[in-house]
Amino acid sequence: MFLKVIWSLCSILTLVSCASSIKLEPQQATEFDKGVIAADEKTVVPEESQLNAGLVFNILGGELAGQRGEMGSATSLYVAAAKQSKSPEVAQRAVQIALFNKDVVSARSVIELALEKPDSTAQLHHIALLVYLHTGEVESSLHQAQEILSKSNDKRSQAFLTLAEIITRSAKKEAAYQIINSLVAKYQNDAGAYLARSQVAFRFVDLELALSDAKKAAELDNDWSIAYAQWARVLEKKGDVNGSLEVLESASIKFSDRAIINSYAKLLAKDGQYKKSEQQFKRLLEADVTDHEARFSLGLVYLKNGEVASAKRAFTALVNTESFASRSAYYLGQISYQQKELEQALVWFFSVSEGPAYIDAQVNAARIKNELGKLGDARQILKALRKIFPAHASRLYVLESQFLMAAQKPAELLTLMNGAIEKKPDDLTLRYTRSIASAELDLLVQAEKDLKYILEKKP
Repeated sequence: MFLKVIWSLCSILTLVSCASSIKLEPQQATEFDKGVIAADEKTVVPEESQLNAGLVFNILGGELAGQRGEMGSATSLYVAAAKQSKSPEVAQRAVQIALFNKDVVSARSVIELALEKPDSTAQLHHIALLVYLHTGEVESSLHQAQEILSKSNDKRSQAFLTLAEIITRSAKKEAAYQIINSLVAKYQNDAGAYLARSQVAFRFVDLELALSDAKKAAELDNDWSIAYAQWARVLEKKGDVNGSLEVLESASIKFSDRAIINSYAKLLAKDGQYKKSEQQFKRLLEADVTDHEARFSLGLVYLKNGEVASAKRAFTALVNTESFASRSAYYLGQISYQQKELEQALVWFFSVSEGPAYIDAQVNAARIKNELGKLGDARQILKALRKIFPAHASRLYVLESQFLMAAQKPAELLTLMNGAIEKKPDDLTLRYTRSIASAELDLLVQAEKDLKYILEKKP
């Protein structure tokens, strides 16, 4: 009977592994995080000789808890399964789930078991490095970094960049320097080591070291464009924009590298050199007509330079693209508004989907509706926005109050402000607006009360 139960549970476990194992890929994670934290999509099943009812329960329970989003339970169950089975594969899965749940203590409790895998990969050592950095274990972290360098399938220079990223994101300053200085001492002739230390130093705002190491990396590997990009980045951070532009200009000629040219073009625009910036973005488009980022940036440069027709063409070419449709529609709405094409501007602003420009697009649409004499529509837009974006409620209330003041509707304004102040009693701008509405309606006691409240808070 017991064997039948185990077989039944294992069959269910196999179905879970095929159909719905835990996805450990947070939306905001970088590609590096995804590669390190994300567990294999198949549920880990230990050797048959290891199976017993308790172990199967812990693994199956861990998977089901993860599917329900109960990551604390998933962590506990998988850690228990790892300790019970002594399986490096189960331990690795447990560590990944624990890190996803930001439970470093649980991850640390089984990381050494995971490292017992005879065919350990660079990814496993990345995971271990994350754990040891978070627990402040410098020697163990250094050992894992060296394992990564020896086992990575990437070129060593690229492996160094990966190490720099995880160290800058996960290590405290003292530990970070101890690890990276040890690596530089061991790999004194490797450009990657110096560039990695430059990035670590940049993270901790040690700009002199960051600059000297970036230069050293470029000296050791004169054909590595990333070293020049870091060199320019440090100079810009130091406030030497001209020096940064010189490095990027030279590198853009030497390498014809998209990332370098893009950085050069953006820094030129930031420095107000719009014509030169325009030339560089056009250069990118000549190399790749589908470079939507370059086309969007070029549109922004056209706007800064007052070339509205050219900007309009650039943004119109992007409204059907996935990445730049909303942002392009937003700028097309602004252009139409400036050209007094109010109905067309509305079309563009309403076509901005939720994203960075969404709230501003909707606010602009409300302004236009008000200008067109459709106060009710404008108010409905702002009311809807307050529900979606409560953090912006004060700004939206104030805008609606401006519409009502302009329309000479003090009674409706007072009603609006009473409701707003109920929700945000300490907002002085709302109280001042209510005092104006109260005064307009000869409710002088209420107006005086609000003004005294404001003066009490801000004499």
